[in-house]
Amino acid sequence: MNRTELINLIASKTKLTRRQFSRDEVAHVVDIMLEIFEDQLTRPDGEIRLGELGVLGVQRRVRKGESGQLRNIQTGEVMKTSRISFYIRFQATKGLKQKLKKRRAEWKYLED
Repeated sequence: MNRTELINLIASKTKLTRRQFSRDEVAHVVDIMLEIFEDQLTRPDGEIRLGELGVLGVQRRVRKGESGQLRNIQTGEVMKTSRISFYIRFQATKGLKQKLKKRRAEWKYLED
């Protein structure tokens, strides 16, 4: 699902509630959420708890080497690095894991 599909789905679901939101209003809220998410995920050890879904975060791995330098903000220590890698990390809640297991039968596996 992309941003536009998400906005359309949210706008259509609000028709059932007391207050109906236009696509522009929903788009504005989604853009603000994405800005906040980006700010949180770019912080050291930043993570976002997504209600009953789980925790979203970015894990940074630093490989030691000689090509660059990285300064630890807290200690002021300078470390020589060769590469910094970023990995998206999502840790699902038990409830989401159970729902995924129930839907496993619906998934179609492709055979080579």
